[in-house]
Amino acid sequence: MNVLFSSLILAAAVCLPCRISAQSTKELPESAKNADCNTSSFYPFSSDKGRFQQLIAASAITDTAATVRSFTYRRDTQSINYYTGRTIENLSVWVGYTNKTQRTMSQTFADNRGSRALVFSGKYDLPSIKPVKTAPWNLTIKFTSPFSYERSKGNLLIEMEMPGVASRRYLYAVDAHRGSGGGIAISFGKDGPFASKDAYRVFSSNDYLMYPGGRLSINASGLKSAYPTLLVLGLSKTKFGALPLPFDLGPFGGTNQNLYVSLDLAVPVVPSKNSATYEVHGLVPVPDVKLTASLSLFAQFLFLDKPSNPLGLIGSSALELKLDPDVGSPSQSVGTIDSKATRGAFGLGTLFIGGPAIQLEGVGFNN
Repeated sequence: MNVLFSSLILAAAVCLPCRISAQSTKELPESAKNADCNTSSFYPFSSDKGRFQQLIAASAITDTAATVRSFTYRRDTQSINYYTGRTIENLSVWVGYTNKTQRTMSQTFADNRGSRALVFSGKYDLPSIKPVKTAPWNLTIKFTSPFSYERSKGNLLIEMEMPGVASRRYLYAVDAHRGSGGGIAISFGKDGPFASKDAYRVFSSNDYLMYPGGRLSINASGLKSAYPTLLVLGLSKTKFGALPLPFDLGPFGGTNQNLYVSLDLAVPVVPSKNSATYEVHGLVPVPDVKLTASLSLFAQFLFLDKPSNPLGLIGSSALELKLDPDVGSPSQSVGTIDSKATRGAFGLGTLFIGGPAIQLEGVGFNN
């Protein structure tokens, strides 16, 4: 733990301040942008009939909201065979929300569904693809109308249906990623009030990257001004030396403010403008140190604002950042060759979390 945290301090000092910007495409997992992933998936295109669901973690998509206009898969490059093109006569695609996660996704399709919208219906042409070392992103589902995705409503769920029971199987595997569920960010405490009554929130992005060799992404949005800001990272939420946590800053002039995290590292972060408000983004690489079990770090923002209280300090709510020892996956998938079946099989088997590598196209994605 000490080795990891010492390395984390160095990484934070080098990489902060930083910011996250929107982009027109989002490849998941992020490693898929420049390289083939570590496995293949026979769903959704290796049968002529069936049903397929793919869950994508909200934290891997956007900080707040995004507009998605299409998604794209690519063929698997491990195969040295030619992929023969064909037409799927009846393909329906829905995009919506789920309260399930990569770890809790059910094999029962109905259990995973929340609200959803039909974004494609009709014939779909799968192209012929020769063996390649680097596969192009060319298996694209273009939506009939853009889907407005809001992170607060849940994780993203894609569902595809080809009506009937499969009578033919095809050599048409897509590139896929196998990993773990990644890390988990848990909020605790409460946001200290500003005199200007800022309706701000603190959250983590890209939780599936919270593993050794990945990164932490800690954010606050909805700030009314570009306050001088410190990101605090700590090893404890119960004590800082002899000081018990949480620690009430009221007796020192910090009315209704609390310190929730041990002050092991405090790094300045520069706010950036986002429409009518400001936001801060702390992006810290996690050193590639071997862990044998999950490890928790703790984070909190401290904002400097003299008008708010005599101490001139605002303490945000805090996050417990649980690092996973294994490489995370932003996705999980379930499929079946019978579209009427109520249950399917996990796309990469019961021992693994993961699904097809996917490229989202639109606006509002995080980095």
